[in-house]
Amino acid sequence: FVGCETSVVVRDSCGNSCQAEKTALHPKELNSGTTPFRICEQIGDSELREKCEECATKDVENDSDAAGIWTAVGCIQREPTALIAALVQLGLGIAGGVALLTILAAGFMLTTSQGEPKKAGEAKEMITAAVLGLLFIIFSVTILQFIGYNILKIPGFGG
Repeated sequence: FVGCETSVVVRDSCGNSCQAEKTALHPKELNSGTTPFRICEQIGDSELREKCEECATKDVENDSDAAGIWTAVGCIQREPTALIAALVQLGLGIAGGVALLTILAAGFMLTTSQGEPKKAGEAKEMITAAVLGLLFIIFSVTILQFIGYNILKIPGFGG
């Protein structure tokens, strides 16, 4: 934009407090030489903050669950397979929720149709489509698990 300028000054004013802050970090973070973004401090609820810190500081070397990233839907691991599994699980949950809402809306349409054949037929078609969609979701998960685990031998894909 014309006449719009911004300047940012970044200063290292840490002094001796940086060393004290580094000692409070997880031992794995001390060895890596990096300072993580402290997203867990942004959470006001102490119970959720503890879950966030537990998620972010899992010991990668000694624990089968690697450190993750805390999100609104919970802890998501940074491993690619775990990330894809979490996205598939989230997508299937949303699809199932949409199918449930569609069935409820069609049931409401059917009960309020007052015996009109056209409205009752539309509601029945809507219920049929929602149930078929739900069956498609269930069978797609089964097919994905069969292909991913039995054929391609992708770890963490079922079994």
